[in-house]
Amino acid sequence: MDKKSNLPLLASGIIALTILLIAYSNHWHNPFHFDDAHTIETNSYIRDIHNIPFFFKSSESFSSLPQNQSYRPLVTTSLAIDYWMALRFDNANGLNSLFYHLTNFFVFLIQCVLMFFIFLKLMNVAKPHRWNAFFALFAASLYSVHTANAETVNYIIARTDIISTFTIVISFFLYLHSSFCKRTYLYLLPVMIGIFAKESAAIFPILLLVYIFLFEGKDATNPFTKTNVLNTIKKVIPAFVVCTLLIIYVFGKAVNWQPGGVSRISYLMTEAFVMVHYFNTFFLPFNLSADTDWRAINNIFDDRVLVGVIFILMMLFIAYKCASKKETKPITFGILWFFFALAPTSTLLPFAEVLNDHRIYFPYIGLMIAVVWAIGLFIIKKEEQILHNSSIRISIIALTSLIICAHAYGTHTRNLVWSSDESLWLDVTIKSPENGRGLMNYGLVKMRQGKYDEAMNLYTRALVYLPYYAFLHTNLAIINGALGKDTEAETYFKSGITYGPQYPDCYYFYAVWLSGKNRYPEAIENCKTALSLSPGHSNAKAMLTALQNNKDIKNMKTPLQSAEELVATTPSPDNYLNLSLQYYLAKRYQDCIIASREAIKLKPNFSEAFNNICSAYNSLGRYDSAIIAGNQAIKLNPNYQLAKNNLAYAKQKAGK
Repeated sequence: MDKKSNLPLLASGIIALTILLIAYSNHWHNPFHFDDAHTIETNSYIRDIHNIPFFFKSSESFSSLPQNQSYRPLVTTSLAIDYWMALRFDNANGLNSLFYHLTNFFVFLIQCVLMFFIFLKLMNVAKPHRWNAFFALFAASLYSVHTANAETVNYIIARTDIISTFTIVISFFLYLHSSFCKRTYLYLLPVMIGIFAKESAAIFPILLLVYIFLFEGKDATNPFTKTNVLNTIKKVIPAFVVCTLLIIYVFGKAVNWQPGGVSRISYLMTEAFVMVHYFNTFFLPFNLSADTDWRAINNIFDDRVLVGVIFILMMLFIAYKCASKKETKPITFGILWFFFALAPTSTLLPFAEVLNDHRIYFPYIGLMIAVVWAIGLFIIKKEEQILHNSSIRISIIALTSLIICAHAYGTHTRNLVWSSDESLWLDVTIKSPENGRGLMNYGLVKMRQGKYDEAMNLYTRALVYLPYYAFLHTNLAIINGALGKDTEAETYFKSGITYGPQYPDCYYFYAVWLSGKNRYPEAIENCKTALSLSPGHSNAKAMLTALQNNKDIKNMKTPLQSAEELVATTPSPDNYLNLSLQYYLAKRYQDCIIASREAIKLKPNFSEAFNNICSAYNSLGRYDSAIIAGNQAIKLNPNYQLAKNNLAYAKQKAGK
């Protein structure tokens, strides 16, 4: 093209960029949400830029929650830089979300620019045409303002997806546009780095295999020849070897991380229909939710499973048919990109959440290729009619502009939903009314506002769906404490620790409450427990330092020491029960059982002691013994709710 013919494209690009900036103009100060809390707000490691070498040594630095400690040092490094920048330019506030959003958006913007060149290359290889640049620009522009992508761009810790996807796009760009990088395998460098942001970057070799298989064979109409298959395998071996070794290394580093999902069979059955949802959302993104209430499907004969399987087979059939024609190969490539990009969260590992709308950020690149190119081919076939009919040309321009503007408006609206905790979690409770975690988080908002009645109602509703959710019990403890109901508060704090002994926040918030009751030694012990689980927990660290620096507290005995001394001098049932509780909190579960049995010797009908035995056996993983003790506790006190919960938990774990 000459310079004059490039002007419409350049003007269109400037307009598209302007629309993108307007669409996201109201998101810059959106606060931290959800997993941002433990990866950013309470993560002390990111508060010192000198910790960066440690990020690459241990996954511990990624989160203050042990089970969420994935090995993603590149992301943690970027967060530490953001924190440092925020401190430098915002004085004392290293948690100014603006600086974190700037990083996310800059990477996202560069990715969209590179996608234009990738799309254009694919289209020109398939069918060279003077309109391809406009098709590629439309695809990149639509992706940039697609309403569903606002879920990722607004969610700061979702930069794991943004950075890893960005590196895949760079690698593809280098492979397609640089013969030097292709020849020397330098195109692998970005994606190798991207694996340190999120494991899904390791899907790149599969996507590269699909591209080579479709576009680099000698027979354009039949890529399924033996020669093409062997040549494809030969070309992608280096990428597979490098990425496989790196992914093994990364998973080896994430020693504490747990996906937390259901059975693999149930997860796979569910994901078939989840893919239908993702596909539908591409065209109609009206029901986006930050935290859905979708649950795993356990019945293989469920209608949704059938719909999902039919959808997958139908899409794969379309991909197969399109692979036999050179001009339709980008459709095949896009469809397979969509499925392979979903594989890490929809196939390879079962996660606690069967569906997350921010997971479609990476897969939608493929779907965008397939859909836009299919439309592009249709328009090219109607070229003569379009050239000779100004009404059709104007209609096409108007329709494409309307689609982009509609998505931009949708993105702008979703930014408003993400603009506060209240608006986000209210939206979740409306769209996902059976999501216990969403109800709890909205309850947190109401509790911070002092609207305790509303908060308690939301917590009670959440308890129906999440009866053993440790954080919910801890929040029930906090609100009961705020209402002056100390007995109920402590009961819920202890049940929170029972159901979540691995969660540092349960101990930290208990410590806060204990400190407020002047029970400082106990508060210190709980802070120490929280830090033993998560050394990077900034709140627990700050509180422990404050308590230990208090001279009046230093010489106080620990609650366990006091309980042991009290039993030695006054061996009563209640004192043994208290001792068993202190042993439990110290994770000395066998001693907890022994102390409880001593209490029962003195008071055979002591239901609380049987409940403590049940809790201790649950923590030891001896669920059959826990069931025996729990049954005895309820037999002695049929209305003992905590014992009922512990017994139900034991039966659930034992599969009874």
